[in-house]
Amino acid sequence: CTQAYKTMVPSVMVGNVIQPLIRIAFGVGLLLAGFGVAGAVGTLTLSMAIGALVGAWYFARMITPEERAATPLVQLGAMTRFALPQGGASLLGIQSLGLGIIVLGLLSTNRAVGLFSIALALQGPGGVFLSGIVNIWAPVVADLYERGEIARLDALYKTVTRWIVTFAFPVYAALILEPDVFVVFFGSRAEEAAPIVAIVAVGNIFYSGTGPTGYVISMSGRPGINFINSVVAVVVYVGLGAWAVPRYGLVGMAWVDVGVTALVNSVRVIQAKVLVGVQPFGRSFLKPLGATLAGSAVLLAWRLIPGGSWGLDVAGIAVAAVVYLAVLRALGIDPEERYVWERIKTRARQARRSRRARRDEKAQQ
Repeated sequence: CTQAYKTMVPSVMVGNVIQPLIRIAFGVGLLLAGFGVAGAVGTLTLSMAIGALVGAWYFARMITPEERAATPLVQLGAMTRFALPQGGASLLGIQSLGLGIIVLGLLSTNRAVGLFSIALALQGPGGVFLSGIVNIWAPVVADLYERGEIARLDALYKTVTRWIVTFAFPVYAALILEPDVFVVFFGSRAEEAAPIVAIVAVGNIFYSGTGPTGYVISMSGRPGINFINSVVAVVVYVGLGAWAVPRYGLVGMAWVDVGVTALVNSVRVIQAKVLVGVQPFGRSFLKPLGATLAGSAVLLAWRLIPGGSWGLDVAGIAVAAVVYLAVLRALGIDPEERYVWERIKTRARQARRSRRARRDEKAQQ
């Protein structure tokens, strides 16, 4: 109920600020108190419950008197036809299901499960922007598609994908080229996870690089196709995992993850083009791609410096990041992206003026 055009602040506050912070605070407290894994897992339920209450509070505040008095319009058939396949697609999403952990748990060792979990956890920063953008992207797709503005939808699709890639690709490039730098945070016994981190990141390049394609398909009225994609992906994933893990172990499972992720996201791009007439790749896509390649070249050259250490590797990543930003700035932004950026700055200025006006009003009272 908090995801729509003008309610992104409540959505972000509940899902990305309040719930995670409560989970961290209570989780650390219960772990220090000696409750172990049960305490850590219990904080998930507690934080979700508090997040739901805060969401209900936001919803009660934002609803207008006219909306409270309106006659409910209930279309159970249409809601069910959309919600069931869309919910099934989300439930069976390869990226969110953690299916590789389940396959490894059945066919391999606990250590393999732990190492694969580390590899998945380190992918998180690269997917933050994609997961955040889909909340506002979904209603935009529905609105433009219903109004028949396919050209506008196509342009925005390319712009959104470009911005997702701009934030995601350098993260995945660093994970591929310098995974050792990141696994140290999990302790010395996690060193074996480094190659798995790099392999899984290859698949996530396809995941982020194709943009929010799944929502283009679903929000144009075809959630059943997304559900079928997810079912096929799960079957292929489990089948290949059952074949690869006994033969190739943890590395085999990582490459299965890459292959299925690349396959399902590539298929979705083709489906969106055929069914809706839009695709995520424009000329501006080449700019973050080129900047990422430039930064990666610097990072590879940095390895030639003798006396390798963790600090030296971190310095190399920092230099590569500077090169990435410099190349990106030199390539510039397109008019469509400049329009989006100006809109963001305008909204930010309006929000500051609104807060200042409220403060002045309170001071006068």
